[in-house]
Amino acid sequence: MNEKQNQLIKKLGNFAYEKDIRDVFKEAVEYDALKWALHCDLSRIELRKQKQQEILKRYNEKDLPKFQEICTDIELLLVGMIEDFNDYLGEIYIEIGCANKQNQQYFTPMSVGRLMAKMNLASMDFTKPVTSIYDCACGSGGLLLATLAELTDKSINYTDRVLMVVNDIDKNCVNMCYLQLSFAAVPAVVIQQNTITQEIIGETFVTPAFALQYPKFKKVYDSLAT
Repeated sequence: MNEKQNQLIKKLGNFAYEKDIRDVFKEAVEYDALKWALHCDLSRIELRKQKQQEILKRYNEKDLPKFQEICTDIELLLVGMIEDFNDYLGEIYIEIGCANKQNQQYFTPMSVGRLMAKMNLASMDFTKPVTSIYDCACGSGGLLLATLAELTDKSINYTDRVLMVVNDIDKNCVNMCYLQLSFAAVPAVVIQQNTITQEIIGETFVTPAFALQYPKFKKVYDSLAT
């Protein structure tokens, strides 16, 4: 992990005697995800603001500034994502012991992800105006970020020509994936969904890149849903 990741983990440690640092990290990621989603979907503003306030109420006057600093640090960690694709949040998630081993929740290392992405992209057609990529168990988005790195190496402008539609049953994974794809400027829809039953059990997030090019990508998304 890089220095920013290590510093963020140290700041999480400031809560060690009062709160579980895993909960603090998950809540900070959720708060940031809701913050970015507020700019992308006007129909859910009040509900998402309410969820943010519920998170903030879990912190007393002394801890609230520390929590807000964690939220800011997460965003600063992801600022360079569009130039340096890496599963920053997933690495922290694993490092501090958040992974649900009972559900066999293990994240793919980036080096393996790059190899898998290279193999998958070799057979894909990118001559269409928009190519869709689907991941039914996105986790924190590591494989998707590896795919973006490969697309960039191939000089494919994914911000204009690729739509990612992804889901996961785990809320924390959905929040991490949504944030990382947002900072990577990917047109994407990220859904908390049971892949087997197809039941949507939580948020449906659209990234800023999707919202900014809504007419084009909404048309492609609707065609996938029918």
